Amino acid sequence: MLMAPRIRSRLLRSRFFGGLIPVLLLAAPAWAGSHDPGHQQHDETHAHSHHQAESADHGTLTLSRNNGESWATDDALREGMTRLRTTFATAHSEYRAGNLDRAAATALAERVDGHLQFIIANCDLPPDADAELHKLLYAAFDATAALREQDDPHVGLHGLHEVLDIYGAYFKHEGWPDQLVH
Repeated sequence: MLMAPRIRSRLLRSRFFGGLIPVLLLAAPAWAGSHDPGHQQHDETHAHSHHQAESADHGTLTLSRNNGESWATDDALREGMTRLRTTFATAHSEYRAGNLDRAAATALAERVDGHLQFIIANCDLPPDADAELHKLLYAAFDATAALREQDDPHVGLHGLHEVLDIYGAYFKHEGWPDQLVH
């Protein structure tokens, strides 16, 4: 998995992820295929309707529902994810305009990590919802690592886009768009 050592260390030390290490170790094979070169190539004409499917499988990121329903959220999670969505939308516009170079992608990764750390420090969900959220946060940290390490920021942006779309499909967040523009 792509994850900067500093981020991985911070993630593992957080109380939010304290009991998650065994879950992540068991789930790691589900994410392992997401970084092969063929998967990282994005087809611009690819329709993203699969994000809205009822299936719990989104490529290599698999979430489950709360007895067929979306998971509950709290104020901190909604605030952090709204900040993340706003940051992503701005960066996505910059990327489309050709203005997201490597330095800007690294700065974006830092901003996103800050939003994720806010969620980690302040979010307090029931255990089952928390376990599903951990999958998304881990994928988001993976996307920020790609923003830092890949020459093309599209790889990391695509990862963040997927995290945001899946969040909206699996978590209750009033006013969250059905699907982000891509």
